Amino acid sequence: MKLSQISAVAAAHPKAIPITRACRTGGIFAPRHAVACYLRTMDFRLPDDLADIRDNAARLAAAYDDDYWLERDEKKEFPWDFYNDFAEAGWMGIVVPEAYGGAGLGIVEASTLLREVAGSAGAMNAASSLHLSIFGMGPVIHHGSEEMKRRYLPATASGELH
Repeated sequence: MKLSQISAVAAAHPKAIPITRACRTGGIFAPRHAVACYLRTMDFRLPDDLADIRDNAARLAAAYDDDYWLERDEKKEFPWDFYNDFAEAGWMGIVVPEAYGGAGLGIVEASTLLREVAGSAGAMNAASSLHLSIFGMGPVIHHGSEEMKRRYLPATASGELH
């Protein structure tokens, strides 16, 4: 198939955008009589559910400014106010199955949450304060006995177990 045929097929795609193709000639990169090529565009926007998680995490984290985190750091204190706000909002149980009081969501949703928290004033200190409660129960969720799940997962989801 010739380049012109490929371009025609690609151009017919509904998400195609035109670009100019440069081709290699004799070891030198030179534009070739402006052959139009087409590439599909990729949509990097978050789906609505992930955008909601991101926005809610940003709103909660924004309440804790640099001064709050500096004070926690200087006093070598755990950020309980921050942690408790996220727990009260239900985020500690984001990956805990619904049967045990969690949201039953997945790693992508939890990663979206923690990525937004890590981008806040608290940076990795903020993300680390939530990380273990969110991801630390993975072995119990996937491999724990029913007794272990009943004992630990509801307390994790509520934020009581940290």
